[in-house]
Amino acid sequence: MNEPAAASVSCGVVVTIPKGRTFYADCWKRGDDIAGDNVWYYGAYMSGDSAYYGDVSGEYLATGHDPVPGMPEC
Repeated sequence: MNEPAAASVSCGVVVTIPKGRTFYADCWKRGDDIAGDNVWYYGAYMSGDSAYYGDVSGEYLATGHDPVPGMPEC
């Protein structure tokens, strides 16, 4: 999945997160709708010694429900 710089498909991609890798979500917000899901999560993806911060659509995360119950809104 691609991690854009903001909760929009029109923003630049920060990094592509390989399928099955962990994205550490800190909070959620509303953004562009992707396949009926307009919840995006802000957080980090770690790769080696690098950390990449940005937003990922809930459509691409295995959350079970968007937004995740109990997670704070950004």
